[in-house]
Amino acid sequence: MSDPRWFGGDSADGKTVVYSGVLTGGVPDTYVIRADYPTSVPAGLHGAVLLAISRQDQMAVRVRPHFYTQYQYGGTLASVPLGGSGPRELLDNVYDADWSPDGRELAVIDGSGDKWRVQYPIGKVLVNTDNRLSDIRVSPDGTQVAFFQHPISSRDDRGVVVLMDREGKQKVVSKEWEALEGIAWTSDGKEVWYGAAEAGDQYCVQATNTNKQERAVYCGTSGTRVHDISSSLRTLVSADGAVISIAAVEHGANDEHDLVSLGFVIDPRITPDGAEVVTTDASVRGGKDYSVNVQKRDGGSAVKIAEGGYGWDVSDDGKYVLVGMPGLGQLQVVPVGAGESQVLKWQGFQIASANWFPDNQHILLFARPPGQPLGLYVTDREGTTPKMLMKEAPAWADVMPGGENLLLERDGTLVERSIKDSSEKKLTTLQEGEKPLDWAKEPMHLFTQVVGATEVRVNKLDLTSGRREEWFAFKPQSQDGAMLDVISGSITPDGRWMMFNYAVQVGQFYVSDTLR
Repeated sequence: MSDPRWFGGDSADGKTVVYSGVLTGGVPDTYVIRADYPTSVPAGLHGAVLLAISRQDQMAVRVRPHFYTQYQYGGTLASVPLGGSGPRELLDNVYDADWSPDGRELAVIDGSGDKWRVQYPIGKVLVNTDNRLSDIRVSPDGTQVAFFQHPISSRDDRGVVVLMDREGKQKVVSKEWEALEGIAWTSDGKEVWYGAAEAGDQYCVQATNTNKQERAVYCGTSGTRVHDISSSLRTLVSADGAVISIAAVEHGANDEHDLVSLGFVIDPRITPDGAEVVTTDASVRGGKDYSVNVQKRDGGSAVKIAEGGYGWDVSDDGKYVLVGMPGLGQLQVVPVGAGESQVLKWQGFQIASANWFPDNQHILLFARPPGQPLGLYVTDREGTTPKMLMKEAPAWADVMPGGENLLLERDGTLVERSIKDSSEKKLTTLQEGEKPLDWAKEPMHLFTQVVGATEVRVNKLDLTSGRREEWFAFKPQSQDGAMLDVISGSITPDGRWMMFNYAVQVGQFYVSDTLR
């Protein structure tokens, strides 16, 4: 379910709600519901997803939505009057948007996945950053916006609440929370309310003002997100949850083996021989800074092997995993089996993610040194000072087999770049929605995935010729009418075993007259 709003903004009667969600068929749409007629009625948008409603009842919507992370989707921003004509498209690659009080301007968060911007109004860029941004809302007087700032180049929803004026002056007004989702201003503009969690997805309603004075508003038995507040403080909130599954699928088979179906366990990394799977536990059980587990692909209990980060990559020999937390300057090298862990530290560096070189000794870092943009660096297991390979990081990069070149993605084009002399050669172009997955054992072949509304398609891509072989199409066994939110996946080099991490999100929204 996506961001319900009061119909009519601050002038709302508190009886009519517009919201987006998946009711049937796995495809999202927008609906209207009234307190005196509690049946959802399609808003006539034919698949467009609600972002915001102005006081003049003009809607900002997202067309051609695609899942990005957590509760955040991307797509093309459009405007449309409720019950009026078709959407008028305004801007591509938009993740969040909100109207100014007079309904004439929009504040938006847009980006390409590696760079994030705030524009207010559209055309005036106030923020351009490596940090993921989400949940933008304009203050009742139109002079400020509130939004969440998350770690660099990360899909994590930990972060802080930021207020910013129309000239781009920012102020952090909260502590760092392990998770942040859903935000709204009170009608007097004195506070912003938001859903925040100390660990896992147990969101409580918190409030803060411009002086960074935080207070708890409400904490229930399930996670609670804030969506909208009327002038009378009638509040729209939702109780949300997600069933996270990790499915192991064998090539050529028609069934899946579910490794995890409870808790927020994500990012499966299968060892090259297909025998074991490394996962990250981002639930309450995993702790505030998460933990990393390993278990047999064919079942058995998960064994904790590390704390304090994500399991980013498994070495080609299957013996070690790189563990790190986005935004910090340290990395753990953790044995999958018996052995001692190493901790590598670099003062001032902020690491976004890390990948092994094929030699299992060198490490590719997406990192940001002090005062520098996010770039690509190389280090080793001894913790040598990282050496810059590229001053600015592309949307995606990995070390090619052989360890002498990088494969980069720039605007959908795959490029081979020499580590030795930085020379580059264009290879082929990705299709719409296609993303790199893992290397195949054949030279110059890469597995890719395309996530649709109800299934994931895996291709084997020949980087030299550009030819694709459809390798597998995965459709979860039980979708329960929910949109398929694929968080991540991995595949063995021979393509035999594939891991898919997907979420079925469910939720109910509530109206409260008592939150203060």
